[in-house]
Amino acid sequence: MAIKNTLAAYALTLLVYMAGDILWVGFFAKGYYHRRMGALFSDQVNWIAASLFYLIFVCGVLVFVVYPAISGDNFKEALWKGMLFGLVTYGTFDLVSMALFKGWHADVVVIDMAWGMVITGAVSAAGFFIVKWLN
Repeated sequence: MAIKNTLAAYALTLLVYMAGDILWVGFFAKGYYHRRMGALFSDQVNWIAASLFYLIFVCGVLVFVVYPAISGDNFKEALWKGMLFGLVTYGTFDLVSMALFKGWHADVVVIDMAWGMVITGAVSAAGFFIVKWLN
C-alpha cells in the first residue's frame, strides 16, 4: 500500500472514530457520565491529551485489526477483532481506573467497555472498507 493511501486510510479512519466517540461522549452519554462521575470531570477538555489518544488508538486499530484482516480479505475478522480490541483497550482503562480511583462505578465500567466494543468494531469495519476502497 502506497504511503499516500496509508495516510488517507489513517485520516479517514480517524475521522470515523472521532465522530462516533464525540457523539457518544459529548451528546448521548454525557449526562450519564456526569451524573455518575461528575466530581471527577475537569471543567475543560484537555484537547492535547484527547488528540494524542485518538491518534494512538486509531494507529492500534489499523495495525492490529484492519491490516491483518485486509491481508486475509476478511471483513468478519476486522469486525470481531475490532470488538475484542475495544474490549481490551477500554477494559484496561476502566478496570484500572476502578481499581485506583474512588467514585469509579461498576455500571460505568460495564457501559464504557460495551461502548468500546461497539465503537471499535464499527471503526474497524469502516477502516477495512476504507483501506479496500483506497487500493
